[in-house]
Amino acid sequence: MNSEHVDRISRVALLLSMLEESERTDIVARFPQELTQQLQPEIERAAASNPSVKRRQSVLSQFADLLQMLRQYERPKLRLHVEDDSNEVADEPVVPYKPTGNPVRDLELMNVHQVAAAFEREHPRTVAVLMKCLSPQRNAEILSLLSESVRNAVVQQLSLDPAATDLVVEQMAKGTVERALTFPAKRVEQTTAATRLAEVLRQTERSGRKEILNAVAQQNAELADAVRRELYRFEDIGNLGDREIQLVLGKVDGGTLAIAMFDCTDEIQDRIFGNLTRRARSTLQEELEFQKHLPKSQVEAARAAVAEAIAEVDQEAE
Repeated sequence: MNSEHVDRISRVALLLSMLEESERTDIVARFPQELTQQLQPEIERAAASNPSVKRRQSVLSQFADLLQMLRQYERPKLRLHVEDDSNEVADEPVVPYKPTGNPVRDLELMNVHQVAAAFEREHPRTVAVLMKCLSPQRNAEILSLLSESVRNAVVQQLSLDPAATDLVVEQMAKGTVERALTFPAKRVEQTTAATRLAEVLRQTERSGRKEILNAVAQQNAELADAVRRELYRFEDIGNLGDREIQLVLGKVDGGTLAIAMFDCTDEIQDRIFGNLTRRARSTLQEELEFQKHLPKSQVEAARAAVAEAIAEVDQEAE
């Protein structure tokens, strides 16, 4: 075994030793057995020797340079079908972003469409590690732009609370910023972070939803409360089980319920009527028959009250 090969093994082992054990095990398992046998003692030696920051920085920089070179020579993806976009309105030009020298800060400040496009091509664990360094508002923007499969994978990784050293995080962020800058910047829609995150969470399983809300609440309790207010809607009552509907109806007075049901779908009416006593159903039907026209604001306020009751029932079930 020549000295150049030994040095390569040593550098790879040092790089792997800086990763979390679970992530390192997953990567090493993909290597050929012969290479694994060479790497294992070197990884243990690197972890025990505690190399200097300068040595670690050198290895990480070499690895980042290699990744950048590979990205520059990445083959263009074959497009089997090109949609006719002749009728699309061209996006207004966006001023190119100039990196600040702090890659984590750049991920917070640069165009969110570029960041989301880069995250789509990163490992979900890497994305989760980087998102832990960003603000809840920024994470809401990013999650709303990710594809469903990537978003679900990232949420799963976030629930595992992944960690990495500051040095590794910096190199991850640097590589992601460099990749993000290769994608076009698009104008960001002016919607609130709470609305964006609520839309994402409505498509997320309850367990993943709870993990994200808890993470947001730790950094910004006010935002978490705003998300919870937008997360539940009056129409959701049609998707609840009978027992849940009964609990919701027990939290809403009859007058408010009648206003909320103004001009609602037959499906929702049937679900509500089916979970009322005969007397309560008869009273509610009479109130609905007398409704001719109600101000939109009044209906929205009543439906918000029902949505709040749905939220309470859902959170009590947790």
